[in-house]
Amino acid sequence: MTILALIIYYYYEQIIIINSAFIYAEATFWIVTAYFIYIAGTFFLYLYMPSLNNAEQEQYYVLNYIFTIIRTLLICVALFVKPGSNKIDRNNLI
Repeated sequence: MTILALIIYYYYEQIIIINSAFIYAEATFWIVTAYFIYIAGTFFLYLYMPSLNNAEQEQYYVLNYIFTIIRTLLICVALFVKPGSNKIDRNNLI
């Protein structure tokens, strides 16, 4: 829950304080988004895991693998983002 709250605060801060032209052009955005999707997608699965039978647990593992793959792909996107190319020059805005 704490990590989800911190991630939501990160998104809120990025909306309020605009430092870049495109938020998705930063590696930090992709890393935070990857963990947000992974944690949000598997949070309730971890809560319900003890009450599931064996057949339902197999479906759980499939969903867990899907969210792990999505997280890994988004972190790979973060590796290929060119750093520092989207900063806003506040002197030119006036």
